[in-house]
Parts: sequence; C-alpha cells; structure tokens
Amino acid sequence: MEIIPLYSLGKLPKDCSVLIYGAGGRGDRLLTLIRKFRSDLQFSGFIDTYKSGIKDGIQIFNVQSLDKLLNANKNIIIIIASNFAHQIYCELSKLRPLRNFRDLLSFLSLTG
Repeated sequence: MEIIPLYSLGKLPKDCSVLIYGAGGRGDRLLTLIRKFRSDLQFSGFIDTYKSGIKDGIQIFNVQSLDKLLNANKNIIIIIASNFAHQIYCELSKLRPLRNFRDLLSFLSLTG
C-alpha cells in the first residue's frame, strides 16, 4: 500500500475519527490545526512507538495497542506526523493491512 500525501485537512472525510501517529512537536501542531480548522473530527489520541500514557490530558497509545484500537473503531484514520513517515508506514502495514492511512508530513512542512 502506498502512503497517500495529505496536503489539506479538508480532504479528510467529515466526522471521522483520527489518531495521530507521533506524540512530539509535529503531532502537537497537527492537533492544533485539527482543533482550529476541523472541529468536526473526533480526535481519538496519539499513537507512538516509544511513548505511552497521558500528555496534556490526551491518551498516548503505544503502537502495540493499534490492533485493539482498530478493532474497536473500524472508521479510524491514522495520520502520521513524523519525519519517519515512510518507516512508520512500513512497520504499521506489517502489523495489519491499513486502508485509512494518511501521511500529513508534507502538509505540516508547508505550514511550519
């Protein structure tokens, strides 16, 4: 499966659930943009390879819990906000075939 670059939050389906892969600075910036421009999206939390727990009241899920999250909500869209988008995508696709997958790296690079 190919990474699909996403250059605008407007391209995301209305009222979908979103998980952001990357609980660092890029993930924080993406969440700020989602809250500002797409309040219709349901933010379900962050996913991260190395972090888990709570950050500013937001759940950070370890990548190991991804399968459980996807089973609970089949309509989740995962957006990767990381410099390592391609590597993360490759690792995620080994765990489970992903259909609802976006790479917002290019979009974030354009916005700051």
